Amino acid sequence: MQPFVFTFDRSLLQGENTRLVNVPKELSNKGALLSWYANALEFPEYFGKNWDAFDECLRDLSWMKERKLVLYHEGVPLNESPKDQEIYIDILARAAQDWEPAEAHEVVAAFHPVCELKLQAIARHR
Repeated sequence: MQPFVFTFDRSLLQGENTRLVNVPKELSNKGALLSWYANALEFPEYFGKNWDAFDECLRDLSWMKERKLVLYHEGVPLNESPKDQEIYIDILARAAQDWEPAEAHEVVAAFHPVCELKLQAIARHR
């Protein structure tokens, strides 16, 4: 199964009991990205602002009232750090694939189609 959804039209991703969040492509470093997520998704206070904690929060979501979380990207963040960009994309892919339809929550990692070649290049690098 493809872990990412590619679409021009964000409205196709919205629905009942869905929270759509637009991830800024300008987040150029790990600290900015993790702080943005902590604020945007209201991560629990115990969030440690590291990759393991980010991964754990995307696989929990127990504090969210909406069942479905859609993370929409107009561009791929973390351009200043290819290694962090690779880790971020890997965490998103695993979070999107790990949630099952019958579970309490679901993560959808969505991208504007212009990002597809960049994501393919990142996947080849792994």
